[in-house]
Amino acid sequence: MTTKPITAAELLTKLRQNPDFAAREKLREEQSRRAEEDSQKEQRELLTELGNIGIHVNSVWDLVNTEKDYQDAVPILVRHLRLPYSTTVKEGIVRALTVDYAGSEALRELIKEFQLQNDDSETSLKWVLGNAIAAVAKPSHANTLISLATDPSHGKARDMIISALPRVVSDKVQLDAVLRRLMSDEDVRESVHRTLLEQKR
Repeated sequence: MTTKPITAAELLTKLRQNPDFAAREKLREEQSRRAEEDSQKEQRELLTELGNIGIHVNSVWDLVNTEKDYQDAVPILVRHLRLPYSTTVKEGIVRALTVDYAGSEALRELIKEFQLQNDDSETSLKWVLGNAIAAVAKPSHANTLISLATDPSHGKARDMIISALPRVVSDKVQLDAVLRRLMSDEDVRESVHRTLLEQKR
């Protein structure tokens, strides 16, 4: 006789009947609820300022997930980027500023934060900042991006900055020279290869 496979829903129901599993699940839910409450308390001033200009959200992360234009919020986000928030809230602010209309002041603050960070891994705040810099930069910021891209102290967090170089560096001779130079940098060699492939498409 063939045993009928158990579904995910059935397995979950069975697990919830286990007292140890139920207790662990309850603890996780409580920890998640407390973390959300703590985060809202931490963001209270930021959310109030956003509400004062008609942008009503429960978290700065709500801006990250919206398709609506929130250009009026940019000065507030830039001001709060300078404040000592937890990494999660700071990341939400950075991602909310990862829009092409953020402007030069936002770019300056993002670069300052980028230069302060030491962890260059793909899950780090520094990498998120690099991605934001790449999104905000315009051709008028070409030299700034080249300077960041060619600074080895920023490690792998330069990934998206390098990807943005063809968009912001209009001088193709200069661009080719920078990319050739970066080919010898092990931290970003894959980024350079990917950027060169994108150029050929």
